[in-house]
This record gives sequence, C-alpha cells and structure tokens, in this order.
Amino acid sequence: MSGSPVSNSLKRRKTRRRYEIEHHARFLTFSCFHRLPLFKNDLIKARFVRRLAQTRQVRGFLLHAWVIMPEHAHLLLTLRLSGPGMAPVLSGLKRTFASEVLSRWRAINAPILKKLNDSRGLSHFWQVGGGYDRNIFTSDEYFEKIRYIHHNPVERRLVERPTEWAWSSERAYLGGGEPLIPIDHAHGARCGAMFTAAPPKRRGTAVAPHVTLHPSFRVFSNLPPLPPG
Repeated sequence: MSGSPVSNSLKRRKTRRRYEIEHHARFLTFSCFHRLPLFKNDLIKARFVRRLAQTRQVRGFLLHAWVIMPEHAHLLLTLRLSGPGMAPVLSGLKRTFASEVLSRWRAINAPILKKLNDSRGLSHFWQVGGGYDRNIFTSDEYFEKIRYIHHNPVERRLVERPTEWAWSSERAYLGGGEPLIPIDHAHGARCGAMFTAAPPKRRGTAVAPHVTLHPSFRVFSNLPPLPPG
C-alpha cells in the first residue's frame, strides 16, 4: 500500500535535487516556525526587506520577484557567476535575520518566544529545514512563478489587487513609485534565452543540464568580488 498524499509529498521534497547552475533561476519559499504569522508586524517585514537588500548587495544575485506573507516569504532569484552557491545566500539572509529578530524579542521578553521553542528548548524563527527550493527550467514557469508570487496576497484575501500589498515586487513591475528593492527584470525573448534545457530525467544524477543565458543577462562580471567569510 502506498503512503498517504502528505507523506509522499514530503518524500518527494526531501529527495528533490537542486542544481547549482549559473544563470539559473530558483524559486524559494521560507516558512515561519510552525507556520506562525511572525511577519504580521510590518516592522518585521521591513527588517526582512532590509536584510534581503543587504544580502543581495553582498552576494550579487539577481532578484526577479519577492513577497512577504504573514507566515512565509517567496523569492525568485538567479545566482551570480562563479559564486559559492545558494548556501551562503540563505545563511546571510535567513540566519542573520532570524538572529536579529530573536535577539530583539529576547531583549523585550516578547510573549511570542514561548511558541518558538523546539523540543530541545532552542528558539526558531524559521521552520526547521531548508525550505522549498526549486530550479526553474522554462520561461513559462519563470513568469508563472512571478504571477504566483504577486497574486499570493490576493489568493489569501489579504487584498483585492496585487498592487495593494506593499510587501512584494508587484509595484516594481508596474513602475509605480520607488520600489522597496530594485528588481532585475526579464522580458519577452530575453527571458526565454535563460532556459535551454530540461531537467535531467535520470534520478539521482548530480550532473546538471547545460543552460545558456542571453548576453544581456551577463551582468555579474561587473560586480566586485565576494568578501571573505
């Protein structure tokens, strides 16, 4: 007998391979601990936006879309050429942000801290685990993820229109005012050139497909080198 849909989904998530491919877009989801609405306070959202902008400046990735929801966040980004991969990006973003927020909450003895301890008594802002990380292999999927990100607040009935939610990149795409974070746009054929390969069909292989990028996307060569550490 096969397992339940939930257990099968978890197994697929645990066994999914992530490929470190230059010029390759990744769709990321970070959930708060126990799906608690830890982003409910706009000051916490603003702090995450600031940390996202700082991490992007240091690590030099392209940021295509983002949204902060009450209990999770979505990002669509592309890593820099010859960079160290996703791990230091996530560490600089998630771990540093969590440390800042938890330290502040401890300083003021915030009641929410009682809900953030695991069985060992350790406090967490993020759900334990690496979160959701998906390689994007087609331009159709790329634009579908942007739409999904921007319409997430509407689907959750937080607002009626995507532009009404201040904590996303939707307004940057419409050109209405100064965006909270500048966005690296990809339009039409320029985006289509990002994707020239399908994911590997053979399970367990660590060989990533060859992906080429339109020359207009080779902007990382002009960035300063990464700082040590």
